[in-house]
Amino acid sequence: MPVPQQTYVEEGEEKEEQFEQIKAGSSRLSCVSIKEGGLLDAKAKMYVNSTNGKMDLSGGAVAQAVSRAAGPTLQAECTKKAPLAAGEIAVTDPGNMQCKCIIHINCPGYNKSSSQSEEMLRTIMNKCMSECETRQVSTIAFPAIGTGNLGFPVATSAHVMVDEICNYLQKNKCKSLSTVYVMIYKDSAMHRTFSDELENRKRSELVPMKKKKRWLFRGRRAASPDIAPPTELTSGGAVKLTSSHSLDFGNGVSMEILKGDITQESTNVIVNTTNENMVLDSGVGLALAKKAGKSLQDACNALNPADKKGLRDGKVIETKAGNLQCKHVIHVMFRKDTFVQVVTSCIEKARELKHNSISFPAIGTGQEKYPADSAARDMIQGMRQCKTGSKVNVRIVLFQEEVYSKFVEVLAGDLQPSPLPPPPLPVVGSACKPKTRPTTYETTKVKTSIVDYEIVILGETQAHVDAAEKSLRDLIGKEFKTEKIVDKKIGLLRESQVKALQRDACSMHLIFRIDRKSNTIEFEGKATGVYEMKINIKDALSQVERAEALMKTVQWKRQDSTTGTSYDPLMNLEIEDNSNKLSHTFKDDIMAYPEDWDPMTDPTTNKVVSLRVFVLAPTSKGYKFALGEFDRTMKSKYSTIVKIERIQNPVLYRQYSAKKKHLDSHNPSGLQNERWLFHGTKEASITLINKTNFNRSYRGQNGTAYGQGCYFARDASYSNGYASPDALGQKYMYVVRLLTGQFTTGSTAMIVAPPKDPSDKAVLFDSVVNNTATPTIFVVFYDADAYPEYLITYI
Repeated sequence: MPVPQQTYVEEGEEKEEQFEQIKAGSSRLSCVSIKEGGLLDAKAKMYVNSTNGKMDLSGGAVAQAVSRAAGPTLQAECTKKAPLAAGEIAVTDPGNMQCKCIIHINCPGYNKSSSQSEEMLRTIMNKCMSECETRQVSTIAFPAIGTGNLGFPVATSAHVMVDEICNYLQKNKCKSLSTVYVMIYKDSAMHRTFSDELENRKRSELVPMKKKKRWLFRGRRAASPDIAPPTELTSGGAVKLTSSHSLDFGNGVSMEILKGDITQESTNVIVNTTNENMVLDSGVGLALAKKAGKSLQDACNALNPADKKGLRDGKVIETKAGNLQCKHVIHVMFRKDTFVQVVTSCIEKARELKHNSISFPAIGTGQEKYPADSAARDMIQGMRQCKTGSKVNVRIVLFQEEVYSKFVEVLAGDLQPSPLPPPPLPVVGSACKPKTRPTTYETTKVKTSIVDYEIVILGETQAHVDAAEKSLRDLIGKEFKTEKIVDKKIGLLRESQVKALQRDACSMHLIFRIDRKSNTIEFEGKATGVYEMKINIKDALSQVERAEALMKTVQWKRQDSTTGTSYDPLMNLEIEDNSNKLSHTFKDDIMAYPEDWDPMTDPTTNKVVSLRVFVLAPTSKGYKFALGEFDRTMKSKYSTIVKIERIQNPVLYRQYSAKKKHLDSHNPSGLQNERWLFHGTKEASITLINKTNFNRSYRGQNGTAYGQGCYFARDASYSNGYASPDALGQKYMYVVRLLTGQFTTGSTAMIVAPPKDPSDKAVLFDSVVNNTATPTIFVVFYDADAYPEYLITYI
């Protein structure tokens, strides 16, 4: 793919190609941060906790972590505020946590067959963001909502959360909110998905900017561009390059990088990196201690041990400076996950102390061996996210030449636009002008449209443009690959196989060439596509190899009058494969699970599980059915439906289906063998019922007037009497599939149903009832006679 060179031109010299870009929308999105770590690793003023309707903090990992940090008072307050309806939020005090408040949310489980769960997550996100602004907090931290037990696909959760956060920030003037964290716990793939979603959103905010006088670089490099560049290049007033090694962030913070000895600094504050014991015996700490004298170490020793431990969590501590030329030393501890926030906190602490200058060393690049370029980017980001306030001049003082060079290199590239994805990826903004040329390769007469893009690079100086070009070339070298496969089986590929490969290449935006005469295939493009294409080609060639091997043992022929015509190897293989399938067709009617069931694959582990319980959306067919049956006799006996869940247990359902099939084939035609009935229970029994059904251990718990089996009622109002309320006043009732079949009147002594015919004691009634004329109570004696389809939680 051709990469553009540059020419130094002044905007206004060309009529048709006058354009430039700024990230107008994304300036408001710069406060969104996707970070790795637990929720509480983000030092926020407001945390979002995912809980259930009962607001029981012992359920999920996030809720447990919040509960431990806040102490028992938080659970007590949650219990008072419960129940929490699906899609709603509740705000509580933080307990022992160092924040302003905690938002608790009740997000329902993911339902792939309905958009209700995604819509509810959007509602929750919007409510959280609004609450944040209402309470005027500066920082809020979200977990990756729904990606755990609730079953949301990671991509869905990432898209909805990022979309709602960005929408809110762009539609509302958030005066207090400075940072929105989304914390991803120990899952690099998930972190990458969320980060990509945010980056894609930022790219989509590229919009045309009103024409200003700028310096553009495009086309080929001029022989000697003797034009002096402008003195400043700004982007929306956010960042200003004030000299070769300094930046003004527009929030009162300016920064400069210099090579020198930090112990000689005369700024108001010097930053020292230390450990939680604050023993100044190595690195910058040792150098400062020698210069400051004994009083600096004494000041550290005098601090409260609890305050020192706070360094691990990103807190900063100031002490007097001893004999140093500064007024205070701010002590910090390096941790990758709190690095950016620590830099921000140092500057805010300097402002709090009424200081206007502060000197930093290259934090983390010593014993911690944090890469210098990463340290530079994190420190710049920490300055960027400072609130607008009094002026503070930040000096980054670097002792080692190689560290200094890395910092300067990062600073030089800081104002460069992010390299745009090279073709054939989607194009963002009008800074890329497509030029289409049809190209036909020597293959199966399939035409592929190849698109070139002209990329415009903006920069203050030629050095900046060169750096941007290098980044672009490096990206292309890393992301784009070329492969060539030479194999004698390529010449044996069928036309349909070649066309399929051509379609694959087209869908992955690859350049694809095949020459069956020389047995070669060449393809190039994005590395991921090239890798996938290589697998597809090998699969096709493997099919040819199988076909050739089969010809030695099996040959299918077509009968033409008196002679037979042999099929070619690949057609021969296709016929053989399909003929084998015909003899192994088998239909298992018993295994036909309900059509509204979701897959039994746990989304967190991608493994098939034996039990899944889904919270149904109020708009779903199952929810409406269960509620309709329940309401028939319960309308005036409850106030709120907390939730309705569907129980998916394939083992129990298979047993039930087999028993039902037996009844349908042995009982008289037209008899109602199955009914929907109710069973009230207590919270402690739910897990056992879901896993093992209404088994024999439940016999006699609620009386044995009609036999020692499991009891079910026609009317929910009757079962309501056996639904024991929990501590929150919530009751639980199952809507059950029950095989009633042929029944008779029961009695207290019955252990099983009596025989239908006294002369044949092996054939029993299927169930017993309270009254055969108008039965309202049904009793069954075998586990497979019932299936717990729905569980209704109500108040």
